[in-house]
Amino acid sequence: MNKIGKKKSLWLLMIILSQFLISQCSSPQESGPENSISEAPAKDLASVILRVGPKEYTNADFAAYLTMSVGKGREELPLEALNELVINFVEDKLLLAAAEQKGIVVTWPEIKSYLARMKANLSTTEPIQTSEELESLKEALLIEKYIETVVADVEVKEDEMRQYYQEHKRDFLLADRVQVSQILVNSEEKAVELRQQLQEADEQKFREVARQNSLGVEAAQGGLMGVFEMGQLPYAFDKVVFTLEEGQLSRVIESSYGYHIFRLDKKIPAELMSFDQAKEKIRIKVLEIKIKNRLQEHLQWLKENLDWIFLPENLTFPYQRKKQ
Repeated sequence: MNKIGKKKSLWLLMIILSQFLISQCSSPQESGPENSISEAPAKDLASVILRVGPKEYTNADFAAYLTMSVGKGREELPLEALNELVINFVEDKLLLAAAEQKGIVVTWPEIKSYLARMKANLSTTEPIQTSEELESLKEALLIEKYIETVVADVEVKEDEMRQYYQEHKRDFLLADRVQVSQILVNSEEKAVELRQQLQEADEQKFREVARQNSLGVEAAQGGLMGVFEMGQLPYAFDKVVFTLEEGQLSRVIESSYGYHIFRLDKKIPAELMSFDQAKEKIRIKVLEIKIKNRLQEHLQWLKENLDWIFLPENLTFPYQRKKQ
């Protein structure tokens, strides 16, 4: 069994959680007909838009959330995005309330570790500048720790992976590929000379010459670059390599790295990956699906069981509730 753990799959949980919260478009419980638009006049930043238990959240809190989440203010975002983000805001606060009820706390070492992970995974390099930003980060970590408890027992079984493989075989089709080797030198004259030497040479001779002369990082492996599909090499290389026959050398090709001689070692026809080959990829995909489903179910449970109310009529923009 493959269970989510704090050590091995935390990165996956972070990515899935962020994607899940951004993708949620279901409306919280508020009065009014489906697909209706609140036409109330714009309210000020102090107006309360959400109550969760004893806590109240205002338009100012949502404005800060926008800045922290997407780096933009209300005026810079289209109405559709605002409608989705305010639902994310509501669901974040429900998760936060649940975390606090469960007695989850955040320590300073955890905050520092969280910042390091965010920087590594999301390329966030901006330092914390205000107490409000620190509080937002603490809340994010509380939510993350709570989500870990919610999905702690999610597992992927062998039969689930096999079923996914059978139902999505097209996702595991491998295109035509080629195994390619190269010799890279820094002058055209040297490249031409080596190519002439190798015109009738076999693969073993090519590898010997590559080890002795190539400046490429793969020289120690006899020039072996690896296996590629169309589009994985630079276009200038692709259009030459994929016209070669097995064992054939390319013409000398100039690039910013120097002068290349490519050898097409082998053509590999399109094929379906076996279940064993695709197993780890499937495990991650099924795990992602199950986590999203668990989070969706749990959020619905929170909406039905927590003491909360959403007040869209107090928002500073017209709120449109999406049809269920």
